[in-house]
Amino acid sequence: MLSVLSDSERTAVETITITMRILPNEALQYLKDCGIEISRRSYFRHNAKLEASKWERLMSIAERFTEQHLQRIDKLELVESLMWKNYDLEKYPHKKVDIHCSIVTMQPFLSNYYVATRFVLERRLKIDPIKKPDIYLGINIDKADRGKQILQSEGLF
Repeated sequence: MLSVLSDSERTAVETITITMRILPNEALQYLKDCGIEISRRSYFRHNAKLEASKWERLMSIAERFTEQHLQRIDKLELVESLMWKNYDLEKYPHKKVDIHCSIVTMQPFLSNYYVATRFVLERRLKIDPIKKPDIYLGINIDKADRGKQILQSEGLF
């Protein structure tokens, strides 16, 4: 997340500036207790740099969003697939029930990723100055029957 920062700046962000929100003297003592000794001046310099680099940090996160988002979906789908394989291999009914419960428990996470994907794509197609792929040119993404329109445009429905 904070790859644009040095190790000491990352420590300041993670432990003090964002997470703990403690006073400077307490922050310096905390860092010292963690084996990181920095001067009061350096502490404030790091915080000022962090404040000035917010936009750069946000852009760094945004650049990796798509890749991380897809990786998380892929992992969840893989885990679900492995759970079903284990279900098929399991001989004891009570363990099968446990596997079913695990599958059901993970469904909201996967569903939320799908909803987020759809939301991001819809927003991007509405506002980004990118060229829309040909498949989307004839589609009004505000209509409720989007899936049917996509299938029709592909000649699959």
